[in-house]
Amino acid sequence: MSKPCAAYLIAMIFFLPCIDALAQDGDPFGSDPFGGDADKPAAADTDPFGAPTEPATTNDNPFGDTKTPVSPAADPFDNANDAAEADDPFGGKTKPAEKAMSDPFGGGRPTPAAIRPAVKAKPRKDLLPKHEVNERIRRVLSDETRVTFVETPLADAVAMLSQDHDIPVLLNKRALEELGLTEDTPVDIDLSGVSLRSVLKIMLTPLDCTFIVKDEVLQITTLEHAEQNPVLRSYTMDEELAPRAEKIVNAMTSTVVPDAWEDKGGPCSVSPVDHVLMVSATEAVHEEVENFMTMLEDAFSKRKYAK
Repeated sequence: MSKPCAAYLIAMIFFLPCIDALAQDGDPFGSDPFGGDADKPAAADTDPFGAPTEPATTNDNPFGDTKTPVSPAADPFDNANDAAEADDPFGGKTKPAEKAMSDPFGGGRPTPAAIRPAVKAKPRKDLLPKHEVNERIRRVLSDETRVTFVETPLADAVAMLSQDHDIPVLLNKRALEELGLTEDTPVDIDLSGVSLRSVLKIMLTPLDCTFIVKDEVLQITTLEHAEQNPVLRSYTMDEELAPRAEKIVNAMTSTVVPDAWEDKGGPCSVSPVDHVLMVSATEAVHEEVENFMTMLEDAFSKRKYAK
C-alpha cells in the first residue's frame, strides 16, 4: 500500500464517529453558545438577553407606563362627540351645546330664540269713542289758561299748551309749508285769564292759521286746509224748537258767518233731521253755531217761563 492511501484510510477511521454525531445533533457547535438548551424553541416574548417580558396590552406605553384606554370623546380632534358632557383634553369639562348659537364661529344658523310671536293688541274697555274724545278736547278749549311766548318756536309753544292742558296737539306740517311756515316760526303772545280757545285764535291769526278738532287730536293747520276738511257735528233741538227747524236753518245761515254756507258759495252746510241739526263746518264756524243755538234755546226758555 502506498503512503497516501494509508493516510486517507487513517483519517476516515478517526473522523467517521465525529461526522456521525454532527449529523444527529444538527448543531455545528453541539450546544447553545450562551448556555441555553438548543432543543427548546425560543418563546415569542423571550428577551434575547434572558429577561422574559409579559405580553404588552394595546394601550401600553412603549416606555413602560400603562394607561387606561382612551375614550373617543377624550380626543380633542375627534368629530364624533356625543351630546353628553365630554372630558376636556386639558383637564376641564365642557357642557354640550344646547343651541346652535352657542357656537362662537357660527357653526349653525342661530336659533331665533329672541324672536317672540306677535301679541295681539287687546281692545281697551275704557277707550272712549272718537266723537266723545273730540268733545272732551272741545271742553278743554274752554279752560282758563295763561301763556307768555316771546319769539318762541311754534312747535315749542304748541308742545307747552299740549302738556299744560293734557290734550294731544298736532302740527299739520305739510299744510304749514304751503304758507312758508315751519316748526321754528316764532310766535309772540302774553295773556292770562282767558280760555285756551282764545289763546289759540289770537296766536294763530297773524299766521293765517287756525285749529280743528278731528281724529281725536287738536290740529294746527291753515285756513284753506280747514275749509277743505270740514268737521261734522250734531246739535239737538228741544221739543219746542224741532217744529221750527227750517226757520232755524234760515236764521243760522243768514246770521252766523253768512259767507261760509253753501248758498253763498262757502264750504259749510246744515241739514235738519227731526230734532237734530247736522252741521258740517270749520271749527271756527262750529263755535259760532254753538253760540247761536245756546242763545236760541235760552230765548225760547225765557219765553216759556214768562207765560
